Amino acid sequence: MMEVVMSIEKVKKDFNRLSQHVFFDEDQYFREQTNSKSHFHIFIQETEILLETSLTMDEQYCIFSFLGYSYRILNNPTEGIKYFQKCLTISQHEPRKQIITMIRLGEAYKYANLHKKALELLDDAINISNVYQIEDYKHYIYQHKGKCFLELGDVTLAKDNLHDALSIREKIENDALIYSTRQVIDFIGRNSNLVQNEREK
Repeated sequence: MMEVVMSIEKVKKDFNRLSQHVFFDEDQYFREQTNSKSHFHIFIQETEILLETSLTMDEQYCIFSFLGYSYRILNNPTEGIKYFQKCLTISQHEPRKQIITMIRLGEAYKYANLHKKALELLDDAINISNVYQIEDYKHYIYQHKGKCFLELGDVTLAKDNLHDALSIREKIENDALIYSTRQVIDFIGRNSNLVQNEREK
């Protein structure tokens, strides 16, 4: 058991270090991409070994989440979806975890170009947030919905959701998140062809 605990702590540290190899690709409507696939492949290989050990439900949720994210970053959303669906099963009686997982799974659906499923899941996350009066994650949901609508070419709904996200992020005064949202809004502003394309639909 001690070895498993130590391994999971190592996995968490290794996962956190992966962020330095991730960037938002403007050419892909700000999808997260990596400049070092090898780091993610190594992480996945080492982490999936842990699935062969005895893990608690919380540990499984953690590992599945890390793997789902890693596969998505590698543009393998099918594997990412598989792991996030496992997370959703584990979290079904925990509203906060359920909301977080729906956001992550929705993003994986978007990478699989299943935008309708992504938006349905994000709307479900909003509904659960309202039912349980959990406000903490709404700005993430609006941000992801905005970027999803942007990929679909619906600039109006993209901007509406992004501004909803920005409004919340300005209230909580999180500069990094504010910048993340403004980046996308500014991108839309700089690309008048996006609006023109929407009008011509």
